[in-house]
Amino acid sequence: MGVTRNEVRNQPRGHVRGRAAAGRAALLVLAIGALGTLPISAGATSVSRHPEHTGNARHSRGALFGVVETPGTDSFTLATKTHSVTVTVDSSTIYVEPGVISPAFASLKSGLTAGVRGAITASSSPSSPEAVTAAIVFISPTNREPTSWIVRHHGHTPLSVTGTAGNLGSDGFDLTTASGVIRIHVDAHTLYFEAGVAAPNFQDVINGETITVTGCSGANSDGQHPALEAYALYIGTPPTSTVAPATTTEVGAPPNTSGGELPPGGSISDVTSTSFVYTLGDHHVMVELESYTKFFLDGVTTTAASLTSPGVTVGTSGIVDPASTSGNYIVDANHVYLTS
Repeated sequence: MGVTRNEVRNQPRGHVRGRAAAGRAALLVLAIGALGTLPISAGATSVSRHPEHTGNARHSRGALFGVVETPGTDSFTLATKTHSVTVTVDSSTIYVEPGVISPAFASLKSGLTAGVRGAITASSSPSSPEAVTAAIVFISPTNREPTSWIVRHHGHTPLSVTGTAGNLGSDGFDLTTASGVIRIHVDAHTLYFEAGVAAPNFQDVINGETITVTGCSGANSDGQHPALEAYALYIGTPPTSTVAPATTTEVGAPPNTSGGELPPGGSISDVTSTSFVYTLGDHHVMVELESYTKFFLDGVTTTAASLTSPGVTVGTSGIVDPASTSGNYIVDANHVYLTS
């Protein structure tokens, strides 16, 4: 199958500007060689938005993205927003998948979002499907944690989100999603995919455009100012997967850990829409409320409004927040158990 290249993205975020960035840069040197003269870095000049015509068929370098439908042995079907495309791979194809040390053709699964860059051949006949010989295949993994959890933490877990671009700057933009606004940061290693554009880059991102971003939590990301460092941008309305959940689907809470278990009987204070303070004796804990947090009052499902009910006490299950310290203990709650 195709040649794989290690993508050094599975490092803590603090290493991204050093060791991981160097690994990513090395990978893209290989990718640039595979794509010939096609520029792929942020800030590069787009070659053309229109493929060249040769006889009855169009032959061009280009980029596109969609949902993987049918992986074969040396090709797969990619469902774009408008039609299905046959993508052929060979021994020179490079695979990139965040969080995977050695991505390969076998990493392509039905329902995953993928971006492809390479040589496109499309017949002028409507009955003949477009075909692509892939130089690079970028694979967006399914979200393993809820969006609200990942963007608040400094980690390397890959995340895909879709929204509308705005407040465009020199190195990023705001992405307005269903769950809030996330600041997206791009750099020279970010990959871009857009149908009909020979060499998409950051200049092709415009305010008001629908963008899907695959990245990881930025070093300065927090609950008030969530941010993502972009591995790849898919420019344009994404296709709808009929095979598996899209990469932007929220998933369940992370597994409970013993450090996230606060015994029942604690008092509640300083309640906000996103947190409260748990106190039991001289033990004080900041409890962060997530989009997946579930609330129970005397064993019956309830809402966060019950936190302010007179006389209730509390316990939790969840995990220790990565920002927690011995002097400022923080728990991200999966379940909040209230007792009247």
